Amino acid sequence: MKSKQKQGLARLFELAGKKKGKLVAASFFSVISSFSRIIFYFSIYLVIKTVLQNYLNPAGIDKVLIIKYSLFSLAGIILYALCAFISSSISHVAAYDLLYEIRIALMEKMSRISAGFFDSVTQGSIKKIMADDVETIEEFIAHSFSELVAGIATPLLIIIYLFTIDWKLSLLILLPIIISIFLLGMCL
Repeated sequence: MKSKQKQGLARLFELAGKKKGKLVAASFFSVISSFSRIIFYFSIYLVIKTVLQNYLNPAGIDKVLIIKYSLFSLAGIILYALCAFISSSISHVAAYDLLYEIRIALMEKMSRISAGFFDSVTQGSIKKIMADDVETIEEFIAHSFSELVAGIATPLLIIIYLFTIDWKLSLLILLPIIISIFLLGMCL
């Protein structure tokens, strides 16, 4: 019995071979950049909270604390830029290494095919496979994979943070998300 070929992320990791470590590292830095991206909003919350606690006495606002929150926000922006750059660099290196290996494997496979096969195949179709089709893998590994990880990590981090503020309100916020996932599942 022939085994079922893997699909989706499982197939990607199978193709990635030795590049799995680079993809995991790129994902790690993508998650750190996602966390760093929302530090700015945490800082704004803390500044507003500090100002509102002293709204009747504006002179009582701790200006040093506001500056610390601002510096915290600046550090978050710098960390975001750095981690996003590192994630993108690692994923691009992994993608181009993988493309190279795939193209070499395709060329080796084509060298074992009989010459008669090439009489019925156009150069354009071979070019499409060797260049265009393989290049779509680069788009996913170098760009979409890190964005997918960040797209999952950012809402999760925000939800975790919201649970630290008020767990009851967080559960209420989760309700529309759960309902929308349920409805989307019914549409598929």
